[in-house]
Amino acid sequence: MTLSRRHLLRAAAVPLAAGLAGCTFSGTLNGTPAGTLFVEVTNQTDDTVSVTVELREGGQLLDEVAETVPASTSDTTRFDNTGGPYEVRVVGEGWETSYRWELSGCNEKRFRTLLATGEGGVPVVENTGDGCVE
Repeated sequence: MTLSRRHLLRAAAVPLAAGLAGCTFSGTLNGTPAGTLFVEVTNQTDDTVSVTVELREGGQLLDEVAETVPASTSDTTRFDNTGGPYEVRVVGEGWETSYRWELSGCNEKRFRTLLATGEGGVPVVENTGDGCVE
C-alpha cells in the first residue's frame, strides 16, 4: 500500500498535537515579542473582595477582567499579548496597585498581589513577586 500525502499528514498531526498540549508560546510573532502574563490575587482577609485587573498600553485600556475572590483563596488572570510595554493595574474598593510588564528578557511573567486585613476594612496590599515563570 502506498501512503498518500493525506495519510502522512494525518499520521503526523496526532503526535504533534499531543506533544504541544499544555505548552504556551513565548518568543516572537511576526518579529514582535510575544508573551504571557499571569496576575495572581491572593485574598488573606476574612471577606470576599471584588477586583478588576486591567491591562493598558500607552494609557489605553486593552483588556480588563473583573473577579470576585473569596476569603482565604487566590485567583489568577492570564493575558497573552505582543508588543508592550504594558501597565497592569489591580483595583479594588479603596485600593489599587500597578506593575509594568515588558516582554523583553522574560516572556512569561507572574505578578502577585497579596491582600491582608487592614484597618477600617481596607485591605493592606503587598506585591509579593514579579518573577519569570519557570
